Amino acid sequence: MLILTFLLGGPAYTAPILAGETIPSLLSVLSSPSCPRSLALAVLRTLNTIADQLALVYQNVDNQTQPMGALLFTRKYIPTFRGILQQPANSPGAQPCIELVADLISKTCSGEQQKSLLAECGILDVLGLRLAAFVVAGGFVLPGAENSCTNSGALGYIPDPAPADAKLTPILHAIAVIIEQSAARAEHLLTCPALVTVFPRSFYDLYLGQAKKGPWKSPYSSGYGFTKRNVLNPIDSLLPSVQPMQNNGSSNFPPLGSQPQYDKRGQFFGPQPPCTDSPAPEEPESVLVSWLLYVARADRGYVRLMAARILATLFRHHLLKKSRVPMLGFLLVPLLVRMLDSAHHAEDSSTFDGCVNSITLRVKEEAPAVLASLVMDSRELQKFAVDSGAIKKLTQMLKESFAPTSEAGTPMWSTTKRPATVLVQSTDSDTSLGPPGFTRQALSKIKYREAILKTLAALSLVNDDYRKAICDTGVVQHIIDSMKPWNPETTVLGNKTCITELEGNTTPVILAACAAARSLTRSVSVLRTSLIDAGIAAPICDLVKSSNVEIQIAATSVMCNLALDFSPMKEVCI
Repeated sequence: MLILTFLLGGPAYTAPILAGETIPSLLSVLSSPSCPRSLALAVLRTLNTIADQLALVYQNVDNQTQPMGALLFTRKYIPTFRGILQQPANSPGAQPCIELVADLISKTCSGEQQKSLLAECGILDVLGLRLAAFVVAGGFVLPGAENSCTNSGALGYIPDPAPADAKLTPILHAIAVIIEQSAARAEHLLTCPALVTVFPRSFYDLYLGQAKKGPWKSPYSSGYGFTKRNVLNPIDSLLPSVQPMQNNGSSNFPPLGSQPQYDKRGQFFGPQPPCTDSPAPEEPESVLVSWLLYVARADRGYVRLMAARILATLFRHHLLKKSRVPMLGFLLVPLLVRMLDSAHHAEDSSTFDGCVNSITLRVKEEAPAVLASLVMDSRELQKFAVDSGAIKKLTQMLKESFAPTSEAGTPMWSTTKRPATVLVQSTDSDTSLGPPGFTRQALSKIKYREAILKTLAALSLVNDDYRKAICDTGVVQHIIDSMKPWNPETTVLGNKTCITELEGNTTPVILAACAAARSLTRSVSVLRTSLIDAGIAAPICDLVKSSNVEIQIAATSVMCNLALDFSPMKEVCI
């Protein structure tokens, strides 16, 4: 298509294409009943390319493709996307269309209203069906699932296996985007009919001695090893055994809160009153958790990262059993820290191949954010991350995010050589090119700087030793440098068509830097040494005066810790 050819020219061509009502026209073609599959494939590729280029446009760097998502995911067009996802995957040309729709969801669905609408209109259930097809293809269907197909909430039949050429990554990515920041949508995923069918919760009640083929392709007997309720599920046998975490207290005394209650007269040997504050039993855990953990360990790259991202979301919404914490700490956290290491040692010149969606760059951007989401609410997982060397790797990555990139930036062909110009916005977007955006590497640097700062904030949230360890790496000045706002009007491009270096930081990076500073300022010793030496008060005072309300709130949160009575910076702030 001619539109696709123009889009390959760079993000500057996005504005006139959008001004020409291109997206509504493409959606009308895609939703037509007479649209052939070859044309649908071309339309979906064009929409994905628009989303890729729109993410690079500098004026949309804060919310990127949210306006495009508002056009795509409406009640008028969601049935069209659902129909594409529902079509048989083994039919000719169907699999590329399914993957492109999943990619489009993960790239453009950023608003909370859009995500809720997708779940409400059945997109999440269909993505669960596509995910169940991979479960069937891998032979992970639980024993007795065929006998539970007609149960309430089940699909009614075992889904067909996914084709050999099907890709799991787009499905996992789309699901991760939809269920994030919503416990209701996360629980909706676990109750999808297809996933309930392949992972029935009644597998414990199988007839004893009934032989089945387990997901490890070996004979499985329901009467051996899985009859007790405290055993999670058969797929856990594929994972390494993990010892439960031991109490740090002395074994000679019971833990606090576990001693028996006595009446006022202190009758130690009298009958004890019944316990009324015993915890309620945990809800049964979905076997999907074990399968995702297995996928995260068995695969690598972006598949591993997306499986970990879904697990982190389920964990934060308390949809995992408490006994999973040691397993996540021993098996998943070191993998995420190792992904930081592989991303850190990767050379940009060897991984960037001109493709907007370079897998290495995407892993580099998102791995720290997934680690932050996983450890944020768990002191145990924070300890696992620190013990795995996360602080050293993250601080080194943050320092290198301020180093200049090696890309030279190829100028677009022109009949006359253009002089250095100041970046300005075009007001006539339908007749002229739009503003040049970032290069893919420059945008990647912005994103992983934000993700690193979020992870440092999560690790230093409650532990003073971790705060001191972060400051000892000499990274405090880089956190302060991350608070410097970027002014688009002062960016000089010269004869380049995209921004290769960013002087300053975008709003998400500044918010993440304020979160990291807020965590560090909770330490009195750090407040009196590293932070006062780095001069954190001045940039925070400047951010409090920002015209952006979000930045004002974040900076004021840091100011609350700087203005305490014992703080040496109280007078400076006043």
